[in-house]
Amino acid sequence: MEKTAVQDEPAGLDVPALDGDLAEVNRLLRMEIEARIAAEESLAASERKYRAMVHSAVDGICILQEQVLSYVNPRLCEMLERDQDALIGTSLAEHIAEDQVDRTLGLYRRMAKRDVFPQRYETVLVSKGGQRVDVAVSASAIDVDGFPSVVVIVRDIASQKRARQIAIENERLEAVRTVAHGISNNFSNILSVISSYAASIADSFLPNTRPHESARKILEAVSHATDLTRRLLGLVRVSPDAGLQLSAVDVATSVSKACELIAPTLRERDIVVDVNAAVPNLYIQADAGPFLDVLMNIFLNGADAMPQGGRLDVQILLQERQQATHTLPPGVADGDYVDVSVSDSGIGMTPEQLAHVFEPFYTTKADRECFGLGLPVAQRMIQSWGGWIEVRSTPGEGTCMQLIIPRAAAPHPASHDTPDHARTVLVVDDHAGRRRMMRRVLMTDGCIVLEAETGVQAIELYRNRSQDIDLAVIDWIMPGVDGRDVLQVIHEGSPEIPILMLSGFSRDYVRSQVRIGAWAFLQKPFSTPQFRAAVHKLLD
Repeated sequence: MEKTAVQDEPAGLDVPALDGDLAEVNRLLRMEIEARIAAEESLAASERKYRAMVHSAVDGICILQEQVLSYVNPRLCEMLERDQDALIGTSLAEHIAEDQVDRTLGLYRRMAKRDVFPQRYETVLVSKGGQRVDVAVSASAIDVDGFPSVVVIVRDIASQKRARQIAIENERLEAVRTVAHGISNNFSNILSVISSYAASIADSFLPNTRPHESARKILEAVSHATDLTRRLLGLVRVSPDAGLQLSAVDVATSVSKACELIAPTLRERDIVVDVNAAVPNLYIQADAGPFLDVLMNIFLNGADAMPQGGRLDVQILLQERQQATHTLPPGVADGDYVDVSVSDSGIGMTPEQLAHVFEPFYTTKADRECFGLGLPVAQRMIQSWGGWIEVRSTPGEGTCMQLIIPRAAAPHPASHDTPDHARTVLVVDDHAGRRRMMRRVLMTDGCIVLEAETGVQAIELYRNRSQDIDLAVIDWIMPGVDGRDVLQVIHEGSPEIPILMLSGFSRDYVRSQVRIGAWAFLQKPFSTPQFRAAVHKLLD
């Protein structure tokens, strides 16, 4: 029997079946690889998304490992005024205000031990330039590559704290507002009469005589009595035209006058004043009286900071916008500004004191007669004229206050033209002393005066002489038929007649109560020149 060349195949070996199993394994492996690739791509996309979110977050974000920064986002770099490379690897303590370090680091030590940790707290960071940054912090414990870490989210809350501070200030000012409006009207009536008669006495005697000097002393006393009322009312003004008589004010002239008025005080304290007006003939649009008060307050604050004597330097500069180095505060218009810088060589202020200088009733002076209203009023005045105040101070070296106010055009020469006929003025005031003062001023200027003590008399005079009246001067607060009622009758019958309203309340408050037509306003107490100027402005 011949042997065949073909050998028998091993028993149980199924080649087609083996090929099928390999194909299935390959398919499963391919699916698993594709799934892993998709998961990795999804994870990478998620990481890119969250990295972009962290990178562009409006809050600062960082990761701490053993209180050392291992990651910081751009917003935190911006808050601390440093780049990322300079921050990574630095200690958290380097960027916290000195008075906050112990408390803040204690919290993170508790977190490292997994103790109870506040989810949100407030602290103060310090930027590279030394600027304190109030922040709210949220922190959570995490593991990064097996290391215990803390992820920290930092939010700048300076604006929120400022809003809270403003709310507190408004509550405090509400009490001042009640007191100011309550006393101003009656108290101003008395001061107005004293001032007008003292001015009349002074005008009736030659300078350097005893009666003349006595009358001037009375006027000085009235000025001091008026000061607190003016400051209180200044705090409650809310618009630029609230009782102010705006005009082009020569800054150098006002500075010279302020220096002249406080010269005796400065000499007693051995203080030398140096005024440098680098640019002549600079004007601002302001109220000359309050601007003088602001300057005197700033000068006297500087003097108070130099109990052993010293030097007060005043510079008047023009800040042209294309050359200005300072940044405009929010809400301030672009343009050229007059810069009045007042520097003293006094004791200076700490950063904590500097942060409170514009708060009502805040003062560092031991004098019980100091109410802490000077700078808050000064700031509100300057802001009402479109400007702002900047303050720099170093303990032991002194303080510099910059009054930065928009520049105004020089005034046109005043016209001295007089009308061809006498003007007729209706004067309505229940206060006999002030009524006599206004009558005297008007008659001295050649006006015919129709005088009324009550609103009823005023309305009767108007109805009988409406064709003759060129101006009506009306006191707002009167018993019975008040100034608002008189204004209503005149406005309805003769809207062309100009009206000058008088009140010890602020213009804003009177305007909120008297919403009738258009009228000018003069706040009491007022001097004879102020009354004359207001009348002639309307008659001319």
